[in-house]
Amino acid sequence: MKTAALLLAAGMLQAASASPDMLAFGLDKLAWGMSPQATQGQYPALDGAAMTPGEPVSTLHIADYDVAGCRFTVMLTFERGRLSQVDLDSNSAAHLAACNARLKRLLQDQYGGLGGGFSAGSHGFSDYGSWGGKRMDITYGELDGAFIKVTFKGVGKSAGQ
Repeated sequence: MKTAALLLAAGMLQAASASPDMLAFGLDKLAWGMSPQATQGQYPALDGAAMTPGEPVSTLHIADYDVAGCRFTVMLTFERGRLSQVDLDSNSAAHLAACNARLKRLLQDQYGGLGGGFSAGSHGFSDYGSWGGKRMDITYGELDGAFIKVTFKGVGKSAGQ
């Protein structure tokens, strides 16, 4: 019983300390405008080809990333050598209903104060959510039995624009 209370308190503390200006799902070491090399320093599992000089866009990815027991491919997009977008795409349709409920709760806990929220049957998704902040825009889409997609997009100067 004491252990359960400690775990509950730790979970509440973690949720309370999550900032709406930070990326969710354990990606909080990333910052808009980071270079590919800096992101790989924070997340050594990132993989991808080195950016070719003169190339306007490049990507790095993690093929099997765990978020609340759900498996995703994480794709980082760099515009002009600076982090500008992070996409998470579910790796399979297995357990989507349970994943949908967990991810929605995590997103609402962290970004609910920004305004926006969830709606059913919007933008071609079974579940859709969006929030906008000073430093990033967040969208969430789930298509029943098919996939979940989450996008974090940096906005303004913090995204290297």
